[in-house]
Amino acid sequence: MNANLFAAFAATLSVSRERAFLLLPDGASLSRGEVLAESARLANWLASLGLPRGARVSVQAEKSVAYLLLYFACLRAGLVFHPLNP
Repeated sequence: MNANLFAAFAATLSVSRERAFLLLPDGASLSRGEVLAESARLANWLASLGLPRGARVSVQAEKSVAYLLLYFACLRAGLVFHPLNP
């Protein structure tokens, strides 16, 4: 099997896509389907930059929904998410 950590997440996220994945402090939520769609959009953007599989993507940011989605996108694109302490 040639899968990465995202494959494990995708197996769970693909079931009941309308179900909430994240509940935000303001009361809003992000569904499993929205997480899949947005992480795919970001993964495609990363791929469009010409980054080779295994390239490191350094990120210095506060932890947030965008941070999590970028992490998933890196996994999807076969990139190494490299968090830096803000």
